[in-house]
Amino acid sequence: MVRLTTLSFLHLLPELVGADFDHPFYARVTRVGQTDVSFRSLECGDGMASREVAIQCSATAREVNASGELSPLRRPVSLKVDGQVHFGQVIAVEGDHVTVISAEERFVTTTAHISLVPPIVALLLEHVTFPCDVWSDGKIVDLQSVLLDRVIGRDGEVASREIDKVFEGLMSQESRPASKQLCHWVDPQTGESTEFPLQHALDIAYFVDGDRDSVPSNVGQKFC
Repeated sequence: MVRLTTLSFLHLLPELVGADFDHPFYARVTRVGQTDVSFRSLECGDGMASREVAIQCSATAREVNASGELSPLRRPVSLKVDGQVHFGQVIAVEGDHVTVISAEERFVTTTAHISLVPPIVALLLEHVTFPCDVWSDGKIVDLQSVLLDRVIGRDGEVASREIDKVFEGLMSQESRPASKQLCHWVDPQTGESTEFPLQHALDIAYFVDGDRDSVPSNVGQKFC
């Protein structure tokens, strides 16, 4: 049985702690009561959880350290598997291992072998194939940067929410994802699964992340 102390770590989900957190996060217990515990997020913010939830969400120091104190759960990432680079979302964490879903495929790897990427980058690239013998690490990083620059309009790029303009000169027409491509995503704040066309995610990134003066009512503030 898990024994809670002020040295204990927790891996908490926003939907379980009733606090204003937008992602799963690691926390350290600061007080242990008979029915609840107080905690401090390793990112920012304090809160309380029932003892039952705290025990259910206990984490080891090894897991926390392996992740760099930032929970990878429900975050967009890239990873290498069998000579290819894939993009997707972490849907499960167990110790220092994570499960990533990418274009409906599931991969298990360690936290040391994933890299965080912006959500729109993961969604734009999860259906694209990247052989490592063609795409070097440097090329992949440059591609991510240019895509984000073109969507939100930075570093001299003109913002666009058109797939062809965003990918222009970066890869062939047949290699690009379709704007109607259906995306599957887990809302980091609620844990609920949702689906939407890629164009919707692109619109969100263009208007919201690009800090446009006004956001159309049919776009909303997030794609989940």
